[in-house]
Amino acid sequence: MEIIETVIAGLVVAIISSCAGFLLNSTVFSKGEYLPNVPKPDSRGYQFFPGKWHEYHFTYDPKLEGARWLASAEINFELDKNFIVDGTGFFATEHRRVLNYLYRGQISSGSLYYTAVCKEDPDDAYCVLFRNINDDQLIGVIAGLDYEKHLFSSPILLSKEPVNTTNAGKILDAAKIKHFFGAHV
Repeated sequence: MEIIETVIAGLVVAIISSCAGFLLNSTVFSKGEYLPNVPKPDSRGYQFFPGKWHEYHFTYDPKLEGARWLASAEINFELDKNFIVDGTGFFATEHRRVLNYLYRGQISSGSLYYTAVCKEDPDDAYCVLFRNINDDQLIGVIAGLDYEKHLFSSPILLSKEPVNTTNAGKILDAAKIKHFFGAHV
């Protein structure tokens, strides 16, 4: 009987100590996570996002004099429940025909990422990143190929309301982009 009592007492002590250890670990000590555990917002947290937006960025066009040109587009974005962004838009200028684009991206960790591909010329594509998207005017970074098919990056402005080209140029000029291993234009 002594052996059975000893075994049972050992099992009771093991069960009590493991329960106490679990409770102490889960309430007092960190959970071994490096980042805080922030709940993901649901799609209602981005109710402002779907709809019409206006995009502005600098690029180079050999048809125009000067080193850069302010391109602008009008985009209609949709957002699904999984934070996938879809859209259609167009660039309309006086010196070129209208180019229509398809947009696809994602909202993740408060950032918006998307890629735009030209419907008329699928080789014409660019990628965009915006951080902290909870404003009606967003400043981000665009990377793509200019009209001479040279790699470029530029600040990009995405605005719920249209911005006149003078003000859009000033906003973009105030944004700083660091270029690594390349020349500044």
